[in-house]
Amino acid sequence: FCYGLYQSKPWGVVGNDQVAEDFIERSANLGYGPAQALMAAITHEAESRQEKEKAWTWLEKAGRANDIASQILLGSIVFEQKLFGAKIGVDNTEFFIERAEEGNPFFQYLVAEMYGRGHGVVKDETKALQWLKKSAEQDYAMSQVIYGSILYHGKFDLEAKRSNKALQDREKGAALIMSAAEKGLPHAQLAVALLYTKGDALGTDKEKAAYWAKKAADQGLTEAKEALKKISVQ
Repeated sequence: FCYGLYQSKPWGVVGNDQVAEDFIERSANLGYGPAQALMAAITHEAESRQEKEKAWTWLEKAGRANDIASQILLGSIVFEQKLFGAKIGVDNTEFFIERAEEGNPFFQYLVAEMYGRGHGVVKDETKALQWLKKSAEQDYAMSQVIYGSILYHGKFDLEAKRSNKALQDREKGAALIMSAAEKGLPHAQLAVALLYTKGDALGTDKEKAAYWAKKAADQGLTEAKEALKKISVQ
């Protein structure tokens, strides 16, 4: 992967893009998430439709690996409704739903976000929760932290004033958030730190709170750095 980046024109001395792509693809085929995410970007720039469609395959593989690089691309899809600057159309929406129905946790998460926000489909919180649950049950970190937070707070919209007692399950929610934190997701790690300061689901433990806040802060999460300062002076 590193040699492939070295050979690419933006970084390389030699600047052989074909050699760069070859080595990056080898790394991607070995299961390295950042390489898979980069191959998604590379193939999407291809001229033929057949090559462009490979972008979804690479992005899907990186997504399955809970890779941070793929999450950045995923964020572009969900929040901007774009992939590499291209507007998502109806055909892509149908493609996402088909992959979700096949059981892919990456696309189940994506479809949940689409239903939750009304992107490409009619907004439907019930369907959003159903897809989040399916994805979380397959150990997909992003779904675990979001679905876990919904269960913990008993709210689909965390800004809502009232909790839904029928939806609320603090112990299960905390367990899902913890699972996502253990996979290295920084926002989940911060959430675990805050749970240890509240003490209503995991018990109060200042040392564990600081431990998880530091792990998130070490990944550059600004909110975690602030939380760590507050925990340290308590």
